[in-house]
Amino acid sequence: MIDNFYAAVDNITKLLVPVTGILGFSTYIYGFTWEDPQADIAALDLHSGDNIMVITSAGDNALAYAAHTNGLTIHCVDMNPCQNHLLELKLAALTVVTKLLGVSKDLEQIAGASSLTDQIKIWCSRVSHNLLSSTSIHILDNPLAIWRLMGVPSNQLKMLHNEGSMSQYVPIVDTLQKIQPGELSKAVIMDHMDWCTPDEADAEINALKIALKQGGFVLWRSAARIPWYVANFKALDFKVEAIAVRQPNTQTALDRVNMYASFYRATKL
Repeated sequence: MIDNFYAAVDNITKLLVPVTGILGFSTYIYGFTWEDPQADIAALDLHSGDNIMVITSAGDNALAYAAHTNGLTIHCVDMNPCQNHLLELKLAALTVVTKLLGVSKDLEQIAGASSLTDQIKIWCSRVSHNLLSSTSIHILDNPLAIWRLMGVPSNQLKMLHNEGSMSQYVPIVDTLQKIQPGELSKAVIMDHMDWCTPDEADAEINALKIALKQGGFVLWRSAARIPWYVANFKALDFKVEAIAVRQPNTQTALDRVNMYASFYRATKL
């Protein structure tokens, strides 16, 4: 863990590489990310020098990666440029809001704590009552705020149906083609391939194969226990393994969020 909280923030600011999304959005859709960053970090096995491409979404997971391991290069890409603007806003808030609320030193201690127990103790005793005041809770505790912060999947689906396929919106292939072959060590593509056609999946997997170094890998989640595009990865010489799959008739959660049915890794052979 990085000892100094503000050094971590500075590290994130320097290492996040902005990538422009596709125009046509007037606001962000996702205020926070549905993927558990703790599960991601365990699967990513991050090391200084890693070159990673991630779908931005709300930016939470990219921030978690950068705060966890020093010396990363993170390419953040999203079909909606407003999601990258939201990430920039969160970066600014990390420094400004904590100073305004007088909890900067407390957050430094959380960042440098040696255990989760110590972090929870500092959070509960000195931080939470400032950040989660009765006023902020009142503002957030209403259906409109929750709906906007959680994202609007039905509107997103309607947009895609009305205006075209994923290839028109997600600039992932274009981004991968700008990366030198074999330069990328890891990629986190969230659940977006669930939306792709077979041809779009093949184009992206092939671009990932070219950009990734030998032994580099892709992480994704899916609404399906066995997503159809597993076969597409295997056909292009990736080794595919399930990190976690929800079993039928069980209450066991895949991770702390438990949003998806499966979590996969595909390694370039």
